[in-house]
Amino acid sequence: MDIKSLETCPYSSKTLGDILAKIQKAVDDLSLKQYSNLARWVQHIDLEVEKRLAMRLEAGIAAWTACLEGRVDNEDNDTDSEVKLTHKLGGDPEVQFQLF
Repeated sequence: MDIKSLETCPYSSKTLGDILAKIQKAVDDLSLKQYSNLARWVQHIDLEVEKRLAMRLEAGIAAWTACLEGRVDNEDNDTDSEVKLTHKLGGDPEVQFQLF
């Protein structure tokens, strides 16, 4: 399922929304087929999605805080990690200042 991709996808509302829509479609399809224990399975899926979205949100807050404070966010991929990230967890925020 697409739950794992929530950890490594680009940090954008469109991408995250597309993944969540795919997950919802899979759940809807299983519901139409009247699978047993679907409620228990959906509860597990909900917790997994929540965990991954919370992780991305925390990383996003940290990235935006670093950006707004003018710090370089060195969110390098952990060399001990099994999964190498193709996108930063918190995105790559950029603020453009305009002088009046």
